[in-house]
Amino acid sequence: MPNYSGFSDLISGINRSGRTGILEITADEGETKAGVTSVVNIYFLKGEIVLNLSAAGYNGVCNYLLEKGKINAEISAASVEMMKNSGRPLGAILVEQGFIIAEDLLEAVRHTASEMIVGLCALDKGRFSFIEAPFPMKGIVASRLNIPDLVGMVRQKKAGGEKVAGTGPQGASAKAGAVPEDATVAKPDDETVEKIERLYHNYRELGYYGILGIGPESSPDEIRHAYHKVAKEYHPDSYLHFSSDSLKAKLNDIFIYINEAYRAVSRETGRHSRQAAPQTGPASVEDNKALAKMRFEEGKELFERGRSEEALTLLGQAAYLDKSVATYQFHYGIALLKNGKVKLAEEAVRAAAVLSPGNSHYLTELGYIYLHLGFNARAKHMFEKALSVKASNARAAEGLNKAEELLRSAGTER
Repeated sequence: MPNYSGFSDLISGINRSGRTGILEITADEGETKAGVTSVVNIYFLKGEIVLNLSAAGYNGVCNYLLEKGKINAEISAASVEMMKNSGRPLGAILVEQGFIIAEDLLEAVRHTASEMIVGLCALDKGRFSFIEAPFPMKGIVASRLNIPDLVGMVRQKKAGGEKVAGTGPQGASAKAGAVPEDATVAKPDDETVEKIERLYHNYRELGYYGILGIGPESSPDEIRHAYHKVAKEYHPDSYLHFSSDSLKAKLNDIFIYINEAYRAVSRETGRHSRQAAPQTGPASVEDNKALAKMRFEEGKELFERGRSEEALTLLGQAAYLDKSVATYQFHYGIALLKNGKVKLAEEAVRAAAVLSPGNSHYLTELGYIYLHLGFNARAKHMFEKALSVKASNARAAEGLNKAEELLRSAGTER
């Protein structure tokens, strides 16, 4: 991830060049005093900053509308719940339900994006990664900010010694695994930190075979077993509860290299083939998509053979490497459920339903997960949605009857 000096120069360049993609900003340690989250993603569409109101971008917009008295807390909570259940963008829900008018939405988006830029312009040092590629347009709302004027204002304040304040990137989509400031987080123990730091500084020197802990003579089964072990040990999702974004970033780099290693070693056709040379650059988006597909197929096969714990690791890799494929998220969720991780399963299957809202099967299984969690009203809603998509869905009909029976016996809805 390259370094940059001055966020204003970086964002101005993207704006002038009219590029489309996602910019990931990582603040160096000590820079978060400016009021910005240490890792954020910013969406650009032809050089213009846009907000994703189907993702974490709704936080800043809701906060602004609440602050201005355009909506109340009850409307905000109900709208967010509708968004999560339906997969529809928050802005469309707020306007269509008559809670606000389109001009209110645009004002909130502009304010949220402006605050995000002001907060990030306070950064002096950090790292960035720009993935120039189209992204799903569902939920995207243009900010219509005059970026040159805004950046110029910030530069003037900094030159005059004024403090540049901002609420931070409330409207930015937080990187997967980022922990909210008000969340209770755990501090990693010294032994874990030392282990991760040591591997981070040495993994490229280890090479593909070394990172997996095997040699060129290893059999395909030994290679697969070694990969499962090391990938499980250093999977970033295992450390989401830690507060250190720096540690998570290092784990991401290690994890990507582990997968590169497994892919390269697996392609070796002879037991005496020479070791592949370590790659010096990060995997491309297309590489990750291809690797995700391979992990998914391997994981699905293992799951069907009853090896659910091993399958969970591979399906988790697929869901992590390519978050845009609904079937990866769904099968990962089912594997989590099989392994007793119900809450995580709900998140994964819900992600699949958001990506593919017309899939009756996904909605049905999400309904059964809600039944398992005791959320009977949510389960009923999911079964009704599933039947509205496919009226002949017998499993959804059975689930709906069960949810209604539970609601009647409880005399309340959860």
